[in-house]
Amino acid sequence: MNKRVFMLLALVMMTSLLFAGAQREKVGKAKITVWGCFAELQAPLDKAVEVFMQENPEAQVEALVFDLRDFEAKVAASAPVGQAADLISLDSALTARYAKAGILSEAPADVAKLVNTPGRYLAIVPGKASHKGKVVGLPFFGGGPALFYNTDYLAEAGLSKPPATVDELYDYAVKLRKKDASGNLTRAGYSIRLTAPAGGSQKWAFITNQLLGGDFIEYGKAPGTFYANLDNAESAEALLWHVKLLHGPDKSDDWALKHDAEGFAAGAVAMFMRESWVIPETKTKGPGINFDVAYQPRDKYWRIYDWLVNTCVPESGKQKDVAWEFAKVMQKEEVMEVLYKDSGWIPSRRDISFSGVVSAEPRFKPFIEIPAGAEIYFEADASSYAELWTRVGEVIQEAYRDASLLDNLSGCRAVVKRAHDLANQILKDSNEYGE
Repeated sequence: MNKRVFMLLALVMMTSLLFAGAQREKVGKAKITVWGCFAELQAPLDKAVEVFMQENPEAQVEALVFDLRDFEAKVAASAPVGQAADLISLDSALTARYAKAGILSEAPADVAKLVNTPGRYLAIVPGKASHKGKVVGLPFFGGGPALFYNTDYLAEAGLSKPPATVDELYDYAVKLRKKDASGNLTRAGYSIRLTAPAGGSQKWAFITNQLLGGDFIEYGKAPGTFYANLDNAESAEALLWHVKLLHGPDKSDDWALKHDAEGFAAGAVAMFMRESWVIPETKTKGPGINFDVAYQPRDKYWRIYDWLVNTCVPESGKQKDVAWEFAKVMQKEEVMEVLYKDSGWIPSRRDISFSGVVSAEPRFKPFIEIPAGAEIYFEADASSYAELWTRVGEVIQEAYRDASLLDNLSGCRAVVKRAHDLANQILKDSNEYGE
């Protein structure tokens, strides 16, 4: 080896060692706190801490998880005054809201490169992790709904396969309901989201999107603007669809029954639509329930909702570089596999097959594989998201209780018009309205 080449190699090695030493000093003596938005994120976060500590044995990482609403309240109270954790998990709507308020830091170049790498995520995801063209979050997990159904109940009713259309879903709901001797429902044929208005409007939209071909809040032409999309016949028909399953001769659900994942695990629900986390939840809380999962039923359109949670670093953080390093560790395959297997949430990465997880639990398949002909949609990330979805949900859920709307399409049309006008007023009040 000639002297010049040797000196060049030595210089490269010295530079690398100096850089590595700087990294060890920066990360090794750091302490960061990480907040997760679901209790079921504890296992993947613990795995991320384990991997991170292998690379940075002197580091200190405190990973805390909360129930979603508690988490949202905690971030809302702490982030604006610079007291949030060093790394927080925010859905795309909250990412947009806090980025717009200047609360989130811009991701370093290497993180931005990961986010914008083609094929790493669904094509729409990088935009949901960015604000004004700058990356502010690293996509972690998400996933939309599929149809959970009790296979024993379908067999009892002589139904050999799950419903594939909205009309079939309605018919199955009536066939799968169960009543006692007094005519009271003891089992919901299809469980409708009747509480928690924000979630209620989201689940109502699972049906409206199939009829309408769009969501109830749409993007305006100008960036950062939105408008309501409720004043139409399709939204009224979707409301009537729900009302008929709650009143009258086709009544297949009731407020007195257990609902959602709890009701499904208890055997009080034959079908409902929810995200993939219900799989491990039902296996744990309803071990005697035999169930399967099918793609969300379609109508004229086939639109499947998706949801994204980013890991974000507040601008006020004292250890932003270290927090981003931990966020990158959360992207590693071994962490993503624990996320998928233990929590049931779908990892955002699409450049990993997760074939082992899906092979061990085939019911995950409808959540990770997009069926031909389906369109994936995300909710509009308006800053007024929480108020919009909550107050629209309040109007819809109040209408669910109104038996006079049974077979009353004009009455349903008046309800969705009221929700439409309310939504537009909220957008105008927040300076976000624009068609």
